[in-house]
Amino acid sequence: MKTISTIIFSILIISSSFGQGKGRGMENGRSHGNNKGMGNKNISSEDLAKKQTERLSSKINLTTEQFAKVYQLKLTRIQTFRTAKESKNNQLKKDANQNYKEGMKQVLTVEQKEILKKLAKEHKEKKRKKEDNNDPKGNSDKTKKGTKSTIEKEDHQDESEDNEPDFNL
Repeated sequence: MKTISTIIFSILIISSSFGQGKGRGMENGRSHGNNKGMGNKNISSEDLAKKQTERLSSKINLTTEQFAKVYQLKLTRIQTFRTAKESKNNQLKKDANQNYKEGMKQVLTVEQKEILKKLAKEHKEKKRKKEDNNDPKGNSDKTKKGTKSTIEKEDHQDESEDNEPDFNL
């Protein structure tokens, strides 16, 4: 009788472990939720800058000369963001963003800037819809008072290091 109980118990344990999947919030090896940009933290600054510049180039058709300049702007920005994150210096991030925006304004044509403005608007709307869908009450973060702490906002800024789009000029 003890053997049968042990076998049944073992079968229940094994079968329940198969039903667990890959973990909470995981589907097909991809996490869901607020893990934005976390997959890029181990990528080198150079590779990340190249990836972001290629993605941007596919959207606004950068020339070879523009590509090189934008790559350098992105690389400098990413390196500065990573340094700022380690030293917890938000002023460095602000300065890096300012330098990046000024550099982009000098490099891009009027048409490319217009395309970026349009993409920024679309991205903002998409993000707002996503935030609204994630809130069971239908409130956006702007209408919820005190829901995001300063630390959470700073963490979100840290994530922008690794994520496009940085369309705002």
